[in-house]
Amino acid sequence: MLAYITLGTNDFKRSVEFYDAVLTVLGYSRLPAWTESWVMWGDENNPDEGFSFCLCPTFDSHSATAGTGPCSHSKQIVRNSSDASMQLASLREE
Repeated sequence: MLAYITLGTNDFKRSVEFYDAVLTVLGYSRLPAWTESWVMWGDENNPDEGFSFCLCPTFDSHSATAGTGPCSHSKQIVRNSSDASMQLASLREE
């Protein structure tokens, strides 16, 4: 189950405007965020449960690109993780 997505952005204001429009159509509302530099959307009737979408500046102050910030790993770690999960999935199919 997907609980949340957090994206970094290079143009915070423009991104907030875009996701406000898109996520409103999908039935999500703006929720109080943890800090002023973040924006968060989710189900206003169940803010502590279900899916939430968060938008923030990058953690490392560099341009937002695929895999930036402290959550990114080396390609080898990602490959190893992928290989391990595929191995487990194949064991369950037997």
